[in-house]
Formats: sequence, C-alpha cells, structure tokens
Amino acid sequence: MNAPAALLRPPVLRALPPDHDRQKYLGGSDIAAVLGVSPWRTPYQLWEEKIQPRAEKPQIGLDRAKFFARRKRQEPVIAEMLADEYGIQVTRLSMDADPNRYVDPEFPFLAAEIDFEFLMSSSVRAAFPDRPDFASIDDGTLVNGEIKTVHPFKASEWGEQGSEEVPIHYAAQVMHGLGVTRTPAALVAALFGLDILLCFPIMRDDETIAAMRAKAVKFWTENVLKRIPPEAVSVEDIKRMYSKFSGRPVELSEEAHSALLDMVVLRGRAKQNEQDMAELEWRVARCVAVNWGLPLIDPDKPNIPSKEDALLMYDGREAGSWNRQRGTYLDQKRLIREKPEIVSAFTVEHHYRTFRVKKAK
Repeated sequence: MNAPAALLRPPVLRALPPDHDRQKYLGGSDIAAVLGVSPWRTPYQLWEEKIQPRAEKPQIGLDRAKFFARRKRQEPVIAEMLADEYGIQVTRLSMDADPNRYVDPEFPFLAAEIDFEFLMSSSVRAAFPDRPDFASIDDGTLVNGEIKTVHPFKASEWGEQGSEEVPIHYAAQVMHGLGVTRTPAALVAALFGLDILLCFPIMRDDETIAAMRAKAVKFWTENVLKRIPPEAVSVEDIKRMYSKFSGRPVELSEEAHSALLDMVVLRGRAKQNEQDMAELEWRVARCVAVNWGLPLIDPDKPNIPSKEDALLMYDGREAGSWNRQRGTYLDQKRLIREKPEIVSAFTVEHHYRTFRVKKAK
C-alpha cells in the first residue's frame, strides 16, 4: 500500500535560524528526556535547562564538544557510504553553515533537525528486500535520515540490519522528527566503529506520534511556560530541586525511616571496607618492602628508567604486580597562593544536602 498523497512531501515549514535558542523549543534531542527514556537527562533536568537564564546554563563539556565535532565531520563521509552501499543519494545534508532544521506547523515550540534527506527510489527499495512496508513508499517521496556513530561496545543495543530495532531514545528522536516534518518514514544510518554502516528503516506511526506530542505539549505548556517543575524521578532530581530550599520538619513514613537507618548501616560497612582494604594493602606492601630492602640512591648516577617488572609471585607463578603509574594533579594550594584571581574567576558556588541520622541517646 502506497503512502497517502498528503505524506509524499512535508509541508513548507519555517526553518530555524542558525543561531537558534534551544530554550525556546523542544527539539529531537529533548524528546527522549520528556518521555523519561533518555540515558542522559531526566524530565526535571531538561526543565531546568529550558527555564534557567542563559548566562547560568552550564557549558557543554570539552569531551562532548569534541565528540559532536567529530561526528559532524563524519557525516559527509557517511553520506558517500550511503550512496556506495545502499544506493541512497542524499539530497540535503544538515551542516553547521546550513542546518536542516524545521518547526512544527501546529506547535511552533516543537522543532527537529534532520541529519539528511533523500528521495525514495528503486535502488533504495532494493537495499531492503525484507521491508515491504518501507518498499511501499512511492518513488520521489522525501524520507528523513538520522546519522548515529556507535561505539562497538554499544552494538548489542541495536538489532539486525534492516530492522526497526534501535535504542529507544533514538527511536523517540526519529519519531519526533517524523511528526514535525509530516514525513512517512526515516532511515537511521548507524556507523559502528570506523567502517561498518548499518541502516534501520523506521516507519511513521501516527498513534505513537500523537501520544508523544501530547506529552511534549503538556511538558511545554504546564511545566516550562508556567515554570512548574515536573515530578522528580531520581534522588539527583530531588537534590537539585531543593538545593536552595531552606527546608522544614518532615514526618517520615515507616518505609522512609527504615531506609534512613539502613543508610547508617551501609555507611558503616563502607567505612569498614576502606579500613579493611588499607590493612590488606599494608600486608602486601610490607612483604614487598622486606624483599626489596632499602633503596640505595647514588647522587653521582642519573636515575635511568628501567623496564617495569615489579611482579608479585606466589609458588613460582605470577599473582599480580605493583608497577609504577604516572599521573598528574592540580596543585590547588599553590594555585590559590599564586593565582588567586584565577581561582576566584572559576569558582562556582553550589548547594547540596546530606542525609544524617540523629544518634540515639
């Protein structure tokens, strides 16, 4: 069955400017958090990002910024791989200088960036012989595309080539994009490692999209616009929510009181574990010191590095090692003493809470 004529191409949508403000809309990377399926953010953490002043927003970490930059550089290469391996001719690729962003025609606070677009053709259809639903889309129909780079350790989270089995947070992003663009299908192009490209066609599901949009609209209108936080779903949420709240007495439930007492027991075990570990390390280190004897340092001979072979043997077999490790640390005391202006400029005040148990008399 062919796609309805109304879905052959998306309507004309108002494109977001390159310097768009993410606080003014919910994008594809936000929707998983709204639905509570994001591995990175809870609904409350997303709400914080949307309402806090831009000057107070935390900057993206250096490692994460490098990851996004590398992935952006890989996208043209992946587009070439799509043409070579799947017969997919990309008609539009979202780039920093010319991003492919769209605003929902019904709800202007819903938006999506589509990584790439292509037209359905016989060559594309031939690449997915086991997907008659995807093959039923008419030639010339515009199809969305999402690019993901996958670490080999995460490969188990994905299904077989050609299936719709992608991680749920990515599936939510794709379905959100289909809802915004009114497109019948999308193709997730996942690059595993450096050279394994697998594709996952995902068909538009109007029932799922309607349910997702309802939650997104409620989150935006009831939480963001009214500045009312959504329900907390983790301890971290509650800590962040009440970090600046002066507090008041609370009557604990029996369950909560029991949990508070159990925390004391577990903290005691953790402290005992640290002491036991220190004692065990001392026993091993003392044995090593007895065997090595006192180190002799000759000031006339340079300290020439030698091969690390501090093996720990038992009964003639290697049982472990105690080789030197190299590390670095920030000398905070010296920094405070010699560069106090730098310390002051980069010191950020934060508030936190700690559960404590009143000792019985």
